[in-house]
Amino acid sequence: MLKSVEVFEKEGKTVVRIVTNGHVSDRKFDHADYARSWAEGQRVRLGLPMRSSWYERARTGT
Repeated sequence: MLKSVEVFEKEGKTVVRIVTNGHVSDRKFDHADYARSWAEGQRVRLGLPMRSSWYERARTGT
């Protein structure tokens, strides 16, 4: 069973792509912080590991 959560930029929006059991869904956000937060919630829901690198960038401002 393939599960993944991706975050990427497209057409000036931040997109979160969720893949579960062959089904792909995208959700667009105006703010990258909201997208990353929602993506982390989806990772928890799907039982995937957390992405600490997102928080390191936010904390250090890099």
